Amino acid sequence: MDIAIVIASILLGLFSIAAAESFSVSALLSKPMKRHWKDILQNAADQSVPVGVITGIILTESGGRDDQKFGADGELGIMQMKKSAWIDTVQRSGADFEGIPFESLLDDEIAIKFGSRFIRILYDLTGDWETAIRAYNCCGTNTQRAIRNTELSKQYYENVKSNTETIGLRIP
Repeated sequence: MDIAIVIASILLGLFSIAAAESFSVSALLSKPMKRHWKDILQNAADQSVPVGVITGIILTESGGRDDQKFGADGELGIMQMKKSAWIDTVQRSGADFEGIPFESLLDDEIAIKFGSRFIRILYDLTGDWETAIRAYNCCGTNTQRAIRNTELSKQYYENVKSNTETIGLRIP
C-alpha cells in the first residue's frame, strides 16, 4: 500500500487511524477484493469519499467478484451501477467522465471510478453518508425518494454498514 495514499486518507478522515496503522484491513479482504484495494484507496482520496463507503458498497453489490458484475435490473460492474446513475455521473462530472460507454463499467477500475464519483455526487446532494448510500441503491439523484423509501433503502444501508464493519472500516 502506498504510504502517501494512507496518509492522505487519514488526513481526509477516510478511514480510521487504527485501520491505517495496522494495515490489517487488506488482510481481512477476500481475494477478489484485495486486487481492488489500490483503486479503492485512490478513488477514495480523489473523490473525498470514505474508504469504508466504497468498500462497503462493493462488498454489498458484488463482493468484488467477476461473476457478480451483472445485476438483475441491468446494473453493471462490481459496484452495480444502473444506467441512470452512470448518465447522472457523466452529466455532472465533466471531461474526465465523458466518452466512456456504460459497458466500460465491466472494467473494475472504471467501475470503481464511476461508483466513487456517483456516491460523492449523492453525498453532495444529501450532506450525509447514510442518505447518500440509501440513494445509491434505490433512487440515484432522486434523494427524496431514498428518504421516503425507508424499508428498502434502510436495509441496504445496514448491509453496507455491516459489510464495512466486518473488515474493520467505518462509515462516518
